[in-house]
Amino acid sequence: MNMDLGGKQSFGFKNIKDSGATKWYLFVTMFGVSIWILLRLLNIGFVNYVRKCRFAASLPGPPALPIIGNAGVIIKYGVKNFFEAFNHYIVKYGTVFRFWAGPVPVIAIGEPEYIKEVLATEGCEKCPFFYGFIETITNKNLFVTTDHEYQRKRKMYDVFFSLRNIDKAYLLVEQYTQQLLKRLETKEGVPFDIFRDILVMTGKTMMDSSRGFNLSTDDEVEYYTSGLDTAVKSIYARAMKPWLYVDALYKLSSTGRKITNHFGGMQRKFFELAIEQRKMIAERENFQLNNNEKSAKKDETFLDHMLKLQEEGKLDDREMEAELTLLNASGTETSSLTLSFCFLMLAMHQDIQKDLYEELCTVTAGQNRMLTKEELAKCPLLERVIKESLRHVAPPVVPRITRHWLVLGKNLVIPPQTSLALCVNVMHKNPKYWKKPKAFYPDHFLPENVAARPPNVFIPFITGIRKCPGYRYAMNQLRVVVSSVILNYELTTDLKYEKLKFEFSLLMKLAGPYEVKIKKRRMTDSTEQKIPAELLN
Repeated sequence: MNMDLGGKQSFGFKNIKDSGATKWYLFVTMFGVSIWILLRLLNIGFVNYVRKCRFAASLPGPPALPIIGNAGVIIKYGVKNFFEAFNHYIVKYGTVFRFWAGPVPVIAIGEPEYIKEVLATEGCEKCPFFYGFIETITNKNLFVTTDHEYQRKRKMYDVFFSLRNIDKAYLLVEQYTQQLLKRLETKEGVPFDIFRDILVMTGKTMMDSSRGFNLSTDDEVEYYTSGLDTAVKSIYARAMKPWLYVDALYKLSSTGRKITNHFGGMQRKFFELAIEQRKMIAERENFQLNNNEKSAKKDETFLDHMLKLQEEGKLDDREMEAELTLLNASGTETSSLTLSFCFLMLAMHQDIQKDLYEELCTVTAGQNRMLTKEELAKCPLLERVIKESLRHVAPPVVPRITRHWLVLGKNLVIPPQTSLALCVNVMHKNPKYWKKPKAFYPDHFLPENVAARPPNVFIPFITGIRKCPGYRYAMNQLRVVVSSVILNYELTTDLKYEKLKFEFSLLMKLAGPYEVKIKKRRMTDSTEQKIPAELLN
């Protein structure tokens, strides 16, 4: 190296005085370094990809074709029958197997201990590309956030689903359950899809409790919830088509254009209306508070909390819109699917429905009224029926991705950046843990049967780091609605259990209508005999 101690340092450059030559040299050097870094990153990515492929190849799984992987299964079975194929794989290959989503290896896990470990591992909470499909439609929300963002946004949901707010929401649940009972009066004696009526009820409850005002008409809710239902279907339909995994191709497709334009516009309209109305109500409440010192300040809603964060510069309009959509979509769709399935099962199993009705009549002393929270706690069969419904409709797959090396059990070592599919619904129907895995059998949740099972084999609301924040709210709603409908109506159906087909959604969804017939209840002699004499006097 040549060095002039008098002040000039050449660092190996021999009197380069031409500024143009110097710039050219620096450009070539930087370009070369950039290429090296790019190749290095590509090499690291390639090495990691090869590592994942080798690991996947060491596991059992269905035969796959180059590039398209197991897309042929979708072509063969169709989207609606894909879940049956998935169950077949579990039986054939065991509770840990691999399949290919296009060129991407995915490890399916149905072993309870492994699922528990994955959900509790900090390096596995980030969701893979599947949740990016949700972001394409709703923008970035709690489902698709990274670690530090997740903790920040999760606090909003924890505030909304606090015990105090759940108690407040309980009154709304009762109010809209009464409206549901009135709505069902017009359906007596005629077969109908009860899911649509339940969807309106749960939609109004969630929208109004999250916004803080009761201005949701049936038409508004039906329009919005039908849009949510369509959007959810499009997400799972896209997941079954590897050629639409690229956002640009999806947005150019007819489905992508339709969903993006229709749902995006609907989402924006609902959000702007909610903001405008909530601000008007807040101004009126503040005015009343300032002019009446005895006025009690209302509890903070989910929307109020977001507006406060927006004022502090911690949340923008797009984030608020995405989170409000997520809350309403997840809270509405999941409760509606669970309730609809529960009513269909009770319509099919008349003996269980009869026993449940008698239990409810005993607690209410034969009075046709809603049960209080304290009374609902005295209904063990009701609790078992709800939990058995949750067992059947649990999420089909919970996607995760490993950030680091992950060791499950004694010898399953999973490489970084490996996509995982946690098969919760399959676990809920594993004959190793359930006496009648495919049947609707509420006695699965008798105390002695619960004690005989590992606690982590029943996780309808998911456990671990990303546990559902609204599970208490959901259980309250399920108890109120199921008890109220069964006290007022007798349910029947012409559908046969063994012929039911399911498809992927936020939960397992019936591939067809939840068709039931209802008949207004009348107190029967047999029911009166079940009620203690002291309660009838």
